Amino acid sequence: MATEKENVMQMIKELPDDITLEDIMYHLYAREKIICGLKEADEGKKVSNENYAKIVKWTPKIVKVNSKTSENFEKVIELIEEHKKFLEESGIIENYKENRIKSETLQILKYKITKKVESLISSNSAIDEYIRLVMDKSLDPYSMANLIIKLLGIE
Repeated sequence: MATEKENVMQMIKELPDDITLEDIMYHLYAREKIICGLKEADEGKKVSNENYAKIVKWTPKIVKVNSKTSENFEKVIELIEEHKKFLEESGIIENYKENRIKSETLQILKYKITKKVESLISSNSAIDEYIRLVMDKSLDPYSMANLIIKLLGIE
């Protein structure tokens, strides 16, 4: 198995000879992001080992485009479509969508539960008693939190 250095050197060798340092840095950055995403996907068991190997070898392609003459514009569109197909077939898009939905749901739950707890704390006399007990050190904050969870009925 090739080392990371060997993989990076191979990637650079495959780039066009007239590539700029900025473009090389972009490729290194993109490669790192892809590898990080793959590790996350691998932890979630969403990408097979076969697809993982394909993805690690994938290198973004560079196409010079002239915005004034539209030179190579169609080639860029073609490469974008090719990359989209790759992301769909490898399962990366599906994994991204699933993780995004989980994250959004978690944010909504945090917001709603926080609002409910804030309302309970400001309007429930039992909470005032719990706070006094914590101040007197006869109850610890962790136990107080557990009592509030019971009041919310979510334990």
